[in-house]
Amino acid sequence: MFVEKSDPYRGYNPTFWQRVQERRRDEDRRRKEAAVRVKAESIQARLDRIERERQAYLDRIAAMAAESRQIGYRETVTAMDIIAGIAAEYGFTVSEITGPSRTRDVVMVRQLAMVEVRKRKPALSLPQIGRLFNRDHTTVLYALRKLGEENYRLGDAT
Repeated sequence: MFVEKSDPYRGYNPTFWQRVQERRRDEDRRRKEAAVRVKAESIQARLDRIERERQAYLDRIAAMAAESRQIGYRETVTAMDIIAGIAAEYGFTVSEITGPSRTRDVVMVRQLAMVEVRKRKPALSLPQIGRLFNRDHTTVLYALRKLGEENYRLGDAT
């Protein structure tokens, strides 16, 4: 005799079968929602941690900037800013100051700019300052000596 395999609830009340199917669908839906909720909470926790780390980093940067201002450092003054300021003060352009001209007035302003860069950016070496002006480091040394920087004698030029 052949037994047909079909519905496991064959012979049960159809409304009972519908309730069982609805419960299964509800359980599946709740399980999926719980998985999504857990994943969302995990992602949110990760985002919160990243935001806290970012805020701590920004706070450290702000504290260092405040400390450097108290010490007297300027935040973003570059050597080229110094050169541009001196050039503008005496009515020249940066390209004239850093260019090949050897006229007396350009040379004098160039030497002033070299001294000012050395005073305000002591970490720059003489060759680095010379490269800013397209000159040799000995030209920078000459400008420093000529304009009264007594620290620049042979042997103790730093």
